[in-house]
Amino acid sequence: MAERPRSAAAQQARESVAANLRRLRKARGLTQAELAARLGIEPRHQQMLEAGESAPSFDLLVNVADVLEVTVGELFKPAKLAKVRRGRPSKR
Repeated sequence: MAERPRSAAAQQARESVAANLRRLRKARGLTQAELAARLGIEPRHQQMLEAGESAPSFDLLVNVADVLEVTVGELFKPAKLAKVRRGRPSKR
């Protein structure tokens, strides 16, 4: 089954959630693996959420907000998804 095209508003919401999730996790000094463990999800799923490659379910959004001690609305505040560098840093 083919995926339906996303509206611009839906894409912006997904990017905002991803960017805020990353920002809030880092502000609390958690690694992706630590947050994933607290949420009961796989670390790869956490990575995909922060990259905007996967959208969280409503239940997961509520759990994320609870663990990060914010409101669900805070996760949707407009934010720009930063380009994530993949792989190892270059040796200079």
